Amino acid sequence: MIEEYAAAIAAQMNIQFSKITLVDGRRLGCNDAHLLNVFSDGKVVSILAYQSDLDELQRNNVCDRLETRIRSSLSRLQTGHPMYKRLLHRENVKDGTCLLVKNSLYIGIIKNISLGGLFVTSNIPVKVMDRIKVSIILSSDSEVIDIEAETVATRVENGGIAIKYDYLDPKGLRTLKSYLHRLARPSLCTH
Repeated sequence: MIEEYAAAIAAQMNIQFSKITLVDGRRLGCNDAHLLNVFSDGKVVSILAYQSDLDELQRNNVCDRLETRIRSSLSRLQTGHPMYKRLLHRENVKDGTCLLVKNSLYIGIIKNISLGGLFVTSNIPVKVMDRIKVSIILSSDSEVIDIEAETVATRVENGGIAIKYDYLDPKGLRTLKSYLHRLARPSLCTH
């Protein structure tokens, strides 16, 4: 039903798409999460849909929260900013590691990071939509930064995992913003 709902919204927005797929998510009670992928002209946008949204859609044939997320994501196709052309710039990381917890403890190497998520190489066995607790450890000048986050795997490929933050506490967010700002604008001081 959600595929037809998204297709109707796309038609209202005059968006031509080649296919719409739903990736079943993970069981989290009424907050079971799913990914709705819309493909158009070689681009893709992914829309997060919760089970409670799908239940409301089935009961009422409409769900305002879901419609807002679908319209917002589809507008990225219209503006040329699909999911893989990131709205949040990622910075490459030289000395970043992380601890990943999903039933066991795994070590990962951070390849790049943004305010929205990170890409990690690790041997942790995960699937798209798996929830992972992550401890992000970054070196910055003379200090070591440690940020705790609740995350969701959004893409898994050849030993690498794209991870989106599901929860990052306000202090961790401020620390990450500061770190990314320093990476983007290196110190002008010369020693």
